[in-house]
Amino acid sequence: MPKKLTSSYTYLRYIPADLKRSKKSGWRIVYSCEIPDSGGKMKQYVEKFNRIKDLEQRKLLAHKRILKINLDLANGWNPMIENQFKKKEQETELANKVFEKVKDLLIQSNVISTANQKVTYGNRLIDDLDYVLKLVKPPVLAEKSYNGYRSNINKIIDYLFTHNQKDILSNDFNKQIAEQFLFDEAEQNELANSGYNNVKRKCSAVFTRLVEKDRIAINPFFGIKDRKETETKINIWHPADLDKYFKYCKKHDHEMYLASLLLFQSYVRPIELGRIKKEHIYPDNYIADIHVRKGKKYKIGPASLSEELAELFRIRIESMSSKAFVFSYGLKPGMKQIGSSSFEKRFNKIKKKLNFSRPEAVFYELKHTGVSIMVANKVPIYNIQQQCRHDSVTTTEVYLRRLNRVGDSYFKNFPSLKKAVSLYSG
Repeated sequence: MPKKLTSSYTYLRYIPADLKRSKKSGWRIVYSCEIPDSGGKMKQYVEKFNRIKDLEQRKLLAHKRILKINLDLANGWNPMIENQFKKKEQETELANKVFEKVKDLLIQSNVISTANQKVTYGNRLIDDLDYVLKLVKPPVLAEKSYNGYRSNINKIIDYLFTHNQKDILSNDFNKQIAEQFLFDEAEQNELANSGYNNVKRKCSAVFTRLVEKDRIAINPFFGIKDRKETETKINIWHPADLDKYFKYCKKHDHEMYLASLLLFQSYVRPIELGRIKKEHIYPDNYIADIHVRKGKKYKIGPASLSEELAELFRIRIESMSSKAFVFSYGLKPGMKQIGSSSFEKRFNKIKKKLNFSRPEAVFYELKHTGVSIMVANKVPIYNIQQQCRHDSVTTTEVYLRRLNRVGDSYFKNFPSLKKAVSLYSG
């Protein structure tokens, strides 16, 4: 049953922190607190504790963290109520004293071993940040990742010198200071919300290293909320550009016509065009196997082909080797794989020749345009998910939310475009 304790701050109910371990979810510290003004409803909090590889060190730090949480809860702390404690260093010091008193008991009961007991608090933050840089120095991390760590560490050090805090101890750099640092960084550099969130995540990664090495008890960036990011809209082609582009390609550039229909009707990405081989095409079944990259591996996702696409493929692959690529050098069939730049370069030449009304249009947007017309034709979202080869309908929902939509005015002068979901009739 939840405990009810009195503190100098408020009456609250809570369920003490406890360590949960499972193969599926790993190590977790779980506790619950009463939601203020909710009539007694509880909210559960879960802190993952899997990053430390040494199990004995992980046990030690996990029990230290549990004692800290329970001590705070007993003193009236609630994670949903900000600024309850005036002096963060006092509660950290008190938690350390409690832990030292019960550590011998934990060792005797074999909860933790005598290995890795040493706790190194009291270092200057600047010295600990330099320690982190040494930890991640190549070849531990790639050069690019290392430079990212160094850049954000330098930002923190500059902040400390600017605010006369160069001698601040690592454990004294608390959440309030971290929030002020992020605020100043965003104001001085005019960061968008996405930039603010990026700095926060990278600085949090630095302090996570210090937690893992037991240099600090708590990551001060933990619990700082991300700022709401404004989603950028995905652009689509102007209908006049779309109409004259397909008419030109159908008459003068058969390779780009086939590639463009794959984007516009089957929603294939430009990078995926270069992976298509003859053995991936089944024109009689109106299906093409598209190799979609997932991390370092490739996953096959079927794409539906319109009757026109199926017929174009029948003609193109008739005399090809089964292992040959549909698009190779010069966008002709061949044995060498090409990248998306080959299509972009050819498209840019055509765009310039046709004098697009929107000169900044890119080849990739042809796929977005096709999806937008599909939405305008009230095609169910699950059909769109299947044709886009999204793993989850959630991905499709996010994609459609960002996608610029076409209305009836889009088809006013080009009514044939509205039928282009399954077949372009130019």
